[in-house]
Amino acid sequence: MLTSKRHEMILNLLLKKRSISSNELLELLNISEATIRRDLTFLEKQGKLKRVHGGAILNTDNNSSILEDYDTNSRFKISAVEKEKIAKLASTFIKKNSTIYLDAGTTTFQMIKY
Repeated sequence: MLTSKRHEMILNLLLKKRSISSNELLELLNISEATIRRDLTFLEKQGKLKRVHGGAILNTDNNSSILEDYDTNSRFKISAVEKEKIAKLASTFIKKNSTIYLDAGTTTFQMIKY
């Protein structure tokens, strides 16, 4: 598997789960411990994650830069169920014949259908 693909998979998992163990990565990616350590070290140096004993956690200080690495289609898929729920709930606060402004974003885009 290409290094860039592994990095993308690791970051996607972290965006969904917020943390992941090295053992989970071993099983999911079928790679060696040394490769996991190198990948996590590389991603930590980029500010994408924080290494912790036994794995990694999402770097909450730098979430926006993680998302910037993904194209719009990929971001639509991240937390899609949650975005749908947020959009549906938010739409209930809009009164009939109101004018609202929806800024660019994958979550706000979901409101359009409601």
